[in-house]
Parts: sequence; structure tokens; C-alpha cells
Amino acid sequence: MLRDNGIKIGITKSDFRESLEKAIDEGKSNQDILEAWLLKVEGWGDQHIYLCEQPALSPEAARTAIEASTFKHLLDKAISYDFPDTLRSQ
Repeated sequence: MLRDNGIKIGITKSDFRESLEKAIDEGKSNQDILEAWLLKVEGWGDQHIYLCEQPALSPEAARTAIEASTFKHLLDKAISYDFPDTLRSQ
């Protein structure tokens, strides 16, 4: 993402983070660029569950089970790409 937009990447994870934060602060990176990149990177975009065997539950029963679990808040959750100055827990 940084390279595609002419932004210095760096060598370490820390370098990448600094470059990304600087690009955001300087307006060289924005939500549209980040969203386009996240759509390309499955692990950071839409999350998927890959099943090795067909589950015993139907899709409806699985959803019902998730809705009854502590993971309910993750179903159909809207994506946020906020860049808060101060980190906060969710």
C-alpha cells in the first residue's frame, strides 16, 4: 500500500508503522487508499472461516449459536478505519 502510493516503507515493522502514521498525518494516505488496500488483504479485510469438514450445524443453526455467544457483537459489524490520536479499547 505504501509503495503503491510512493510512500517510504522502511525495513522493520516499526518503520512501516512510522511511515504509515506520517503518511496519514501529511494527508498522503487516506481512508479510500486504506480501504482499497484492506480489500486486497483478506487477513485484514473481510474475515473468513475455512472449514475442513462440513459442519453438523446448518448455517441458520450456526448463526443462532453465534448470536447466543460472546461473539455476537462481531456479526455484521461495520468496518471502522478511524485514526485516533489516542488508542482506546473496544
